[in-house]
Amino acid sequence: MGAMRAGREKLNADIGAVLNAGQKNTWEAAMAARRPAGGMGGPPRQ
Repeated sequence: MGAMRAGREKLNADIGAVLNAGQKNTWEAAMAARRPAGGMGGPPRQ
């Protein structure tokens, strides 16, 4: 999982290096929309 996270972070850093401020905001919003709600580990236990 760590290798996948490192690859994703590098991709986002490389993309961020070539985008202007407006494009970065759009990219970050798109990435945030892809993340599942509740963070890692799924829903809270009852």
